[in-house]
Amino acid sequence: MKRKIMKRKISLVVLSALCILGSATGFAACGDEQNKPCAEHAWDDGKVTREATCAQTGETTHTCTVCGETKTELIAKSTAHSWNGGEVDQPDITAEGSITYTCTVCGDTYSESVPAHVGHEWDEGSQLKAPTCTETGKIKYECEVCHAIKTENMSATGEHHFDTFVQTVTEPTCAREGIALYRCTGCENTAEKPIAATGKHALEWAFEGNEHWQACSNDGCSYAMEKTPHGEEDWTQTNRREADCANDGRIDYACKCGATKYEIIPSTGEHHYELKETTKEATCGEAGSGVYACTGCSDTQTREIPATGEHTYQPKFNDTQHYTECSVCRDKTAPIDHMLDYVIDKQATVYETGMRHKACSGCDYREADERYEPDHFVSDYKNGVVADNTSGWEFGHTDYNWSAPTEGRLPGNTGNSESFAFTKSTEFNGDAWLVRNGSNDVISEIKGGWLNGNWSTLAYTVGGNVTNGSYTVALGYKYTPAESHANLYTSANVRIAVLTQDGACKYSEFIHLDGHGTNQMREITNLNTGDKIYVFIELAEEKETDGGNVINSSWSNGDFICRIFEKRSAQAEEQ
Repeated sequence: MKRKIMKRKISLVVLSALCILGSATGFAACGDEQNKPCAEHAWDDGKVTREATCAQTGETTHTCTVCGETKTELIAKSTAHSWNGGEVDQPDITAEGSITYTCTVCGDTYSESVPAHVGHEWDEGSQLKAPTCTETGKIKYECEVCHAIKTENMSATGEHHFDTFVQTVTEPTCAREGIALYRCTGCENTAEKPIAATGKHALEWAFEGNEHWQACSNDGCSYAMEKTPHGEEDWTQTNRREADCANDGRIDYACKCGATKYEIIPSTGEHHYELKETTKEATCGEAGSGVYACTGCSDTQTREIPATGEHTYQPKFNDTQHYTECSVCRDKTAPIDHMLDYVIDKQATVYETGMRHKACSGCDYREADERYEPDHFVSDYKNGVVADNTSGWEFGHTDYNWSAPTEGRLPGNTGNSESFAFTKSTEFNGDAWLVRNGSNDVISEIKGGWLNGNWSTLAYTVGGNVTNGSYTVALGYKYTPAESHANLYTSANVRIAVLTQDGACKYSEFIHLDGHGTNQMREITNLNTGDKIYVFIELAEEKETDGGNVINSSWSNGDFICRIFEKRSAQAEEQ
């Protein structure tokens, strides 16, 4: 028998090993590679998946521990019911009654008989509401035979329970009980109860002569500590009045026990003067004077009030430095050189010079306004025009009324031997000056504030030793309406022309400026020494009239600017 058991165990071990080996090599443990069911399952103990009741069967699910297949087994209905409290059919003295119980799960019922009886057999009862000192209570009784129920009132006890604290009537002391007021927990009646004495003394200081002590201040308590002399450390100074020339002083002291004492400070006989009236104010450098009165008597003296040494400085400056100066004693601080920076009043452009001045950042000093050019240009301004005619500006008029010139033609010049009349003017109201740029090249400029005549002419002669030079002409006209010159010359027609020394036309172009700040630039090339650049200006648009008569017909109402940028060296200009 033992051998059979051993053989069976060995077979199970071998089978388990083969199953494990099959799992490791990818084969199904209990079937073939197509996962067929096991030949013999190894079921676990199962898990209850539905509890059995008296109304239905239960269910247990078992799982194969090898292949995972499941099976279910039914659990028989439970024979245990969940009965309710029962419904009583009351008996009487001639017939028995019954109690019927019902299962709360499946609805099954069963009954018990209740024997007939002449009287009820009540239990000891259970209290539904406890009685109080003023209110009745209630108790329930149940018949032990038929389970009948009855209730009865319980009489009020008439006994108060003063357990709710209301307030303290009298505080307890070290030797005397206090009194507290309490309310009954069952009604509004109140009663006083004693509060035990605290046994703690209320000590207060007392003194007599040179001794002090502490005694209990509670009524009925005679406790007192031992008397001791006042100590130096017990006294605190409460007030001090100094002695003066005529009166004694006094120092007041108080002891912690409430006792007081004082000391007399003998009069000094020395006056103590304070300023009563100023007769001359002291300044930073000069002493003043005033009347001083003694605080202890009526004695007065006139004394000097020392100089304050506090100056009232005001900012000052000269042409090179700034400093501060006292307005009273004229004391001055150390001067500091001006820190000058340019302040732009009018921005310079290529068409128009700007205005600026230098101002110190440390004071209000400023230098005179000056003209200036854009960056990389410096100015060397001179009133009038260049004295000779070899180079620089000339200005005048032409006797040719050129209202609609033909492109490429000059006034009175067909391009051959003809010429036009150019008359120099001494009535020019503009300015002419020289401008140098950062490379020290010269830029000549003329500005006509009021140009005379129908056709005004500006002429610039190329001087020096210029061969095949390049010049830039900048033109600008800005009409400025004024009440006295309304609608006069609101735009300008301009012709730029270049003539050689022989009178031949090398360049000619017509340009219109609308008078609203429109600026234009033209580059002229192939210029040589002696060539003349003419700028003919016609002021256009309607003129103001009065009854057919032209008013101020010979004057423009705007600024005309013409600037020529020359590439000439400073050495050539000096020659």
